[in-house]
Amino acid sequence: MQSKREALGCGPPMRAGSSLVCLLLGCARAVDPRAEPDDERPVDVTPAAPPMAADALASLQTTAVGRGELYWRVRGPDGPRCEAWSFEPAIDDPSRGRLVRAEGPLRFSFAYRIADGLLRLSAPLREREVATAAGRLRKTTGLALPCIFTGASLTPADPAAPRRLVLEGNERWFLDAGACDAAGLEPAVGELRPVGCAPALADPGTRALAEATATTSPAATRLRAGERVFWLRRRGDRSVCEAWSHEPGEPPGHGLLRRRGRDEHGRRSVVYGYAVAGDALTLLGPNEFRRARDRRGVVEVVRASGCLITRPLALAGDVLRFGADRWYLRRGACERDRVAGLAAQPDPDCAQN
Repeated sequence: MQSKREALGCGPPMRAGSSLVCLLLGCARAVDPRAEPDDERPVDVTPAAPPMAADALASLQTTAVGRGELYWRVRGPDGPRCEAWSFEPAIDDPSRGRLVRAEGPLRFSFAYRIADGLLRLSAPLREREVATAAGRLRKTTGLALPCIFTGASLTPADPAAPRRLVLEGNERWFLDAGACDAAGLEPAVGELRPVGCAPALADPGTRALAEATATTSPAATRLRAGERVFWLRRRGDRSVCEAWSHEPGEPPGHGLLRRRGRDEHGRRSVVYGYAVAGDALTLLGPNEFRRARDRRGVVEVVRASGCLITRPLALAGDVLRFGADRWYLRRGACERDRVAGLAAQPDPDCAQN
């Protein structure tokens, strides 16, 4: 059993002027004021996938000890690409340490731990090398990103029963560069699926996010002042203008976007957290909240995603432009574009990067 915070792996918020609301998804009250107060019950954590085979686990451990590399098959707008990440094991214990990738002056890393036949990634961090007055380079901590698990949380109606947290690994990693390059859509031999929060560094826009800014853009001001935004989406065989309620947070530049509705499984609430830094906005999510019933009463079900997506945010009349997407400040503006046949955008998700 673990404490709720340990289980969720919720790391520090984004620092240096771009702090992001850390959605503690085990505390539904943090994002749903109608939920019951958190009872701090223990959490039973299980992975969705079985542990690695013995030979794969041995190869992973050998690679970590030798400070070798793993290869991440990252999705991008031009198709997948394979990135090399290097192990930097702890001196006294190679089963833990940092997994690192350098890109010019930037250094990206996760804390890693190899245990129970799984590779766990947490604490996503970006550092930058800067020149001192003496011309030397030093590393500075520029951005510590929030770590939200990807998976599902189930809170039974029985107050004596623990929460169940199922961790999913959706990111594809390989021990061999060739296997990474050759991988298709189906799971490949030697493929690893780490649990934790690798999606936090899956988006190029989030990796490139400005480290500090004190400015408030006109677009962010309009977003904070509004109660709703409308997204043009394709649902089934038709386009619709969906209303998302806006809940501004503190400090200014933070908040939640929420859509309540119903599907074939019943009522649900979909939530994104966001943070604005200068002329860019970062979304965290999507995260889905449901309620179901068993013989003891109401069961709280949460599907969580640690995906972070950063795009430029700009104001154009009654429209907030979030990258290629259009967030309408008035329903009428959305309906005009819908009738005119403007192409609907997909919901923000790291899987589309």
